[in-house]
Amino acid sequence: MYRNLARIILLGLRYRQFSKDYHLECFRRKATEKLCLYGYCDASWDCQEDGSSVTGFDFKVLTAPVTWCSKKQSTIALSTAEAEYVALSHAIQEGIWSRHALKDIGYLQLEATPIHEDNQACIKIEKNDMFQARTMHVNI
Repeated sequence: MYRNLARIILLGLRYRQFSKDYHLECFRRKATEKLCLYGYCDASWDCQEDGSSVTGFDFKVLTAPVTWCSKKQSTIALSTAEAEYVALSHAIQEGIWSRHALKDIGYLQLEATPIHEDNQACIKIEKNDMFQARTMHVNI
């Protein structure tokens, strides 16, 4: 037990020595820049072990990341478009929450929050209501 504690302390000291020049920078914006929340969303549909996909998204204000996530989806997607659609749904929920959080600290964003998605099938499903009827089987 004490050997493990000594190892943890030694690792902590090595880390402090290695990272002594690192520091956090202040987040400042120019007077002409508008405070804007935007996000990126993606999913991978290639998990061989259990068939589940992985969702990933990242939201930024100006250039600073404010919230991000990477986790396995709770449902099994039948296609890459479905995996991306579920990931986009989770990203939209996080974007709404982030907008409310920004509003609570005094930054009201009136414009829409852009979320960048790279899957063309997912984008077409989201833009066209006719395709959304074909996705009723997606369990979100």
